[in-house]
Amino acid sequence: IFGAQIPKQPNTIICYNSQRASRLALPLALTFNDIIALKKTKIPGPALAWLDEAAAQLNVRITKMQDEISVFGPPKERWLELHDRTGAFWLPGFMLSLPLSANDSMLSLGDYTSMHSSLHYTLETYRIFDIDYAYDSKSRVLTIPGLQRYPSRYIDVPASWREASYYLGAYMLAGEGEVLVSEHSRQPEKEFWLTFHVNKTLSASEDGNTHYAIRDLPLNLPKKIDPRPYQALIPLIILLATQAKSEVQIGPLYP
Repeated sequence: IFGAQIPKQPNTIICYNSQRASRLALPLALTFNDIIALKKTKIPGPALAWLDEAAAQLNVRITKMQDEISVFGPPKERWLELHDRTGAFWLPGFMLSLPLSANDSMLSLGDYTSMHSSLHYTLETYRIFDIDYAYDSKSRVLTIPGLQRYPSRYIDVPASWREASYYLGAYMLAGEGEVLVSEHSRQPEKEFWLTFHVNKTLSASEDGNTHYAIRDLPLNLPKKIDPRPYQALIPLIILLATQAKSEVQIGPLYP
């Protein structure tokens, strides 16, 4: 994803009935200098009603229709209060959008929003992308300078047991390759992969670590796989079953 540029101003933003898209699109629309129509929005009732209060604080016109919101930006004021659960709903969208605006902005946070995980995640995003900000934890006021850009970055996504399990599956589906699994691995899904080792689909060599290597395709899977201990792997199990020698029954599935 290559950044280092401000989003091109559209006339319309389609949100595809997505709540996450809607709560980012509206704050982003406030950073532009013209009328933006947001269509197919999906915003919970309290968060939608709060837009009247936000419009009054920012001194900007926001009109609401059935599934369309029009934003007549930019705001004349730069101070916005984000309190309680409604504030937490809008907080990430405003935090990510306001660095792109033409002027500095200030967000006043309440007890709930200042403790919400979205604040800390977004501040970490600021640090990764070198976005300037100032946060006074006592007054709970976040100051965001305008005219900033998100630069391009190469970022390593932290490894996790879930990611490691999917890498194993990818090697198996590819039909080649080796995967290194530490004998001290704490993967909850570790037992799942032992099924394939027992069935001779994977071969292993012991040298302090375990090297799992593919044997051959199609896979020699058991006739029944109970996925309940491996909820995160259900999509992968179904995918692996398409490479099996014979029919595989997967279940029970919850929910």
